[in-house]
Amino acid sequence: MIKLSFQGPYTFLRNSGMPSIFESQLKSGVYIWTVPFKNKELIHYVGMTTRAFRQRMKEHLKEYLSGEYGINDPVELQRGRRMRVWDGLYRGANIEDFIKKHDQFFSKLVSILNIYKIYVAQLDYEARLLERIEAAIAENLFKQGGVVGDFQEPDARPHYIKMRSKRDERIEPVKLNYPKTLLGLPKILEV
Repeated sequence: MIKLSFQGPYTFLRNSGMPSIFESQLKSGVYIWTVPFKNKELIHYVGMTTRAFRQRMKEHLKEYLSGEYGINDPVELQRGRRMRVWDGLYRGANIEDFIKKHDQFFSKLVSILNIYKIYVAQLDYEARLLERIEAAIAENLFKQGGVVGDFQEPDARPHYIKMRSKRDERIEPVKLNYPKTLLGLPKILEV
């Protein structure tokens, strides 16, 4: 059985006495981003990396700053609702709109980066197994419905479906250990 133990929280921007992910020396594994919600935390994003977590988070940060990623309203996120204020270039938005509204978007982005908490589970496995774990966690969240399932970005689902276990791959049980504040995670997953 694979043991997945989430450590954290870390932050993108040093605040509230939490360490920055960019100071972390942890390497490869699975990570989640959460948003505070009613004294708990909703999972907003699930990812994996075969490199150092700080390196992967730097790439995410660059995608946000360049306008590639969509931006949600930070106040609505903390209410458990996704309300996109910028679709993101990868969804077909216009770069000129991003430049014209940069100040408006940037202030919301800084707010989001201040509220995101990052949890990491260091695993030294091949990329394919990490992809399967990432997909299983995300699919579990999507299937729950309600605030947990609705909080997930719907256009991310095809990516996770593509990463799921294939018929010729051996099913692996994964035991998850995480803070009780995280909503929607199971104790055991099969990937």
